Amino acid sequence: MKPTQTVVEYGPGGGWYTRLLLPYLAPSGKYMAMNGDSDARTYRNRAQEARAKGWVERFVGSVT
Repeated sequence: MKPTQTVVEYGPGGGWYTRLLLPYLAPSGKYMAMNGDSDARTYRNRAQEARAKGWVERFVGSVT
């Protein structure tokens, strides 16, 4: 990885790696977070579905 590259993190979860990557990439690179299609999965219950579909809000709140 170089500081001028674009880095895509799949399934960032709580943002631990993001806190390491952002300062390294911020000056001249790009960071992107992505996850799979949460509507294409099946879930055991509503709580599991809510966790899977709420990752963006949790992730943004954890790295800002």
